[in-house]
Amino acid sequence: MNTNALSNLLAGAILAGGELGEEENTLIADIESDMELPGLADHVKQRLAAIGGYDDEKLADEFNQSADEIDVEDRPQVFEALISVTLADGVIREDEIANILTIAEALEIPIET
Repeated sequence: MNTNALSNLLAGAILAGGELGEEENTLIADIESDMELPGLADHVKQRLAAIGGYDDEKLADEFNQSADEIDVEDRPQVFEALISVTLADGVIREDEIANILTIAEALEIPIET
């Protein structure tokens, strides 16, 4: 799996909720271990710092580019990880929902209405 692409998407899922909290840190460490991706947590922190000032259009471009780098068979697992990170603090904000929907579209995850 492409660690940089996954890091971008995880950072995007965290970004709308504010800063990286203890719950998200723990969950990202678990994802790093489960997916056997050493350095993932550090990459996520770097990407959070990098994309923090992006506007919505630039974020969407970043998500689309990262999603293209995720293998199709890995996308459901990646999306599940993103949802878990978004819900890690027990609160879901409107911005987080918007980011998740944008990422779902980029990953070509079907969205039922």
